[in-house]
Amino acid sequence: MTALDAAEEVLRRAGTSLPVRRITELMLESGLWTTSGKTPWATVNARISSDINSKGEQSRFCRDGPGVYGVNTPDSSAPISEPRNQPQAPQESKLSYTDAAEQILRQNDGQEPLHYREIARRMLGRGLVATKAVTPAHTLNARVGDEIRRRKESDQPQRFVRLGRGLIGLADAEPVGVRRAIDAENRRVRDALLDFLRRTDPVEFEHLVGELINAMGAESVEVTQRSSDGGVDVRGTLLAGGAIPIKIAAQVKRRSDNIGRPVVNELRGSLQSDETGLIVTTGGFTSSAKETAQDERLRAITLIDSNKLVELMVEHEIWVNRQQHDLLTLATPSPDRTKGSA
Repeated sequence: MTALDAAEEVLRRAGTSLPVRRITELMLESGLWTTSGKTPWATVNARISSDINSKGEQSRFCRDGPGVYGVNTPDSSAPISEPRNQPQAPQESKLSYTDAAEQILRQNDGQEPLHYREIARRMLGRGLVATKAVTPAHTLNARVGDEIRRRKESDQPQRFVRLGRGLIGLADAEPVGVRRAIDAENRRVRDALLDFLRRTDPVEFEHLVGELINAMGAESVEVTQRSSDGGVDVRGTLLAGGAIPIKIAAQVKRRSDNIGRPVVNELRGSLQSDETGLIVTTGGFTSSAKETAQDERLRAITLIDSNKLVELMVEHEIWVNRQQHDLLTLATPSPDRTKGSA
């Protein structure tokens, strides 16, 4: 049984989301999976994370927080076309995370954004969702992010917008014209950012990726010496679930073309026994590189292409500033106010 098959079986038996270390322990204890690696949880984390990143909503897994995973069921994320805004009695029919989030935001006058932790607190307090997630706030944040990405890829109107620092708002809280202008400007900024990254000095780019990895939660991030990196440019330790150390070894490629299989194999051969590989590029990856990176017979390698890199920089506000402006709209005067005084 492969690591992914074993992880899925363990999660289905548990009936709830679990930290990756606990998933791995159950896989080994039940005999569903065997490995000679010194840090098997790092391998399992890399496999599941790679599966989610590459397949999106089609993955059999869902990320419910840093290093916490569950089984992706039809009820774990609402279909984009599902009707919303219909009154529902929580005791009779529970909402999906995203539908519950929308309801909470609309009850907040639909204009004021809220932090995802506050949204989760309110929707759980009102019994809008039924969940076994270990970290429901992180699950909500992940679900909203997944929906935003799916709608962007399918060119569908957005329901939510991220406003930085954990704040989530409703896209239709802003007039359509303003929203379109903002989207157009954001696309321009993203394109300019990618162009700038591709022209950045290679050494500076390595330090930038180190800064990004640090912003993503890694500790002890270090840019290796170029004369002895052995294919590894940045190293760090990510604390999955806030407690599980996973060593990251990243190779950085500042280029505009597609990276092929040899680069993946080079990094894999340079990894230490307890490290998880990561390749970050301002270009893309060939199909053979993707297949090799996800080969379950080998050590998993996570791939971050130009689009994902830009999105991560925007999310963590690296070389990007978020701005909010007060917007005036004309309120139509009531008849009484236009008649004047007698």
